[in-house]
Amino acid sequence: MNLKTWADRIPAVLQRDYSLIFLAYTASYGLMLLNRGIYWEDWLIYNHTAADNIYFFRDLGFFMSWPGYLYGFVGQFAAPALICRSVTFISFLTAAFCLNGVLATIKELEREARLLIVLLFSVFPFFTFRIAIGTLHYTLCYGFFFAAFYLLAGYFYGGKLWRRLLAVVLFFAACTTRSFLVFYILVAAYIVYRDGGRLLRIPIKYFDFFILPLVVFLLNKYFFPPLGEYAAENYNAIDPLRALMAPLIMVKSFWVNVVCVLRESFFGHGAFFLLFILIAAVLRLLVLHGRVKNEFTGNELKMFLVGILAFAAAAFPYIVIGKNPMPGSVDRFQLLLPLGSSIMVYYGLKLLLGRLSRPIVILILLAFIAGNMRTAIAYQRFWYKKTALMEYLKASEEIKNHSTFLVADRTVYMHPIPYELAFYEFAGFFRAIYGEQTRIAFYLPGDIDSITKIRAFGRERFNTRDYRPVPPQVRLIIEKGDGNLDVGEMARLLRAEWLSPSTFKERVKNVVKVSAVEVKVNR
Repeated sequence: MNLKTWADRIPAVLQRDYSLIFLAYTASYGLMLLNRGIYWEDWLIYNHTAADNIYFFRDLGFFMSWPGYLYGFVGQFAAPALICRSVTFISFLTAAFCLNGVLATIKELEREARLLIVLLFSVFPFFTFRIAIGTLHYTLCYGFFFAAFYLLAGYFYGGKLWRRLLAVVLFFAACTTRSFLVFYILVAAYIVYRDGGRLLRIPIKYFDFFILPLVVFLLNKYFFPPLGEYAAENYNAIDPLRALMAPLIMVKSFWVNVVCVLRESFFGHGAFFLLFILIAAVLRLLVLHGRVKNEFTGNELKMFLVGILAFAAAAFPYIVIGKNPMPGSVDRFQLLLPLGSSIMVYYGLKLLLGRLSRPIVILILLAFIAGNMRTAIAYQRFWYKKTALMEYLKASEEIKNHSTFLVADRTVYMHPIPYELAFYEFAGFFRAIYGEQTRIAFYLPGDIDSITKIRAFGRERFNTRDYRPVPPQVRLIIEKGDGNLDVGEMARLLRAEWLSPSTFKERVKNVVKVSAVEVKVNR
């Protein structure tokens, strides 16, 4: 079957839906495909050997250390960051396409509702950290899960054995990221919904699907537990008290992740936007009175409850181990939030505003897309700041002749989120530049004691294998350079980065200005 014949089998209305999903998603995240940056914990993986990464993920307790093999394979190529981002882009797009197919099988969902939910799902500004290469294994599992869900939905139509078998394999692969073991409750609920038979017989009829999470859980617990220091610190251990408090924490999590994201997506005017929605809902109820009921099909509240279930299944596995989903430097814990959040936002607005919810949802979609584009530009700006800093480190005699540096960074405002570079990032810079692991930089003199406590010196993982602790010798002061990183200059730098690397290196140096001052030791 050629591509045209295959495409002709898709109804025209679905082709339009998939086109809209592709355009919205690409507008939101397409810029990441041009980003060559290395961020945060990437430096614990990037530029490391395959064996080192395999040991790292073995100690973390990953099934057969498979992410280590993945990063070892990707690391053989000249542009691992671009490969990782391309795979991540495809994984999330695949998830959106597959979710659209799954929701099409739910009779309570009209086409418009399905499409708007999937569009929200695809562009909800969660997990901006997906741009990091070190999250590739999570994004792959995300794609696996929704691809398996789509195959399961297809199995109920066609009943072909290969779909069932492949769905089980992909669900198994997805559940090697342990948060999917809880999220899998949506799969069980879907099977019960689609089968429609006697409840007690369904687990037997679909034994392979129902036993799968238990099998993965037992394999992880007894054959792939955390090792070494991660075992000593009870890495990802469940806290019973947090499990009991989870419902209350979930309410807070919804506020922090969904309500606050909605508020912040409207350029500082989100509070007025939310207030407008509440006022419109009250006025509509007062003016229309009894006619309000005629706008509903009776499924809105049911689907809103489904959204609550999906949100709870997404947040719970992180809450019970003390890793609450939230924006910022730990937003990777938002990985599973888009589905439940999208359903709740759509049907919450539907219940409040009825037919008036459509333009509001479209406005939210546009705000999300614009916000995601701003975030992508911010990450690109951050990488250019890092590149300029590394160009200085490469050329500086003070850097070549010393090993321990204090940093005063006055350009933190260039970061996508307000945080300071970690010591292992600086060590990663030095390793990438000099091919050595003998230098380190940090912000406060006392930081060296904190780094010593976590036994980070003399370790390949932190790029400090050959470093010997000494008092700070040089203070690096990072300030804004002569270059102005507005959108126009960013576009020119991006063009030069891809088409004229020598021109790029000369221009990017102007992004920051670095001065080195010898640290005087008190005697």
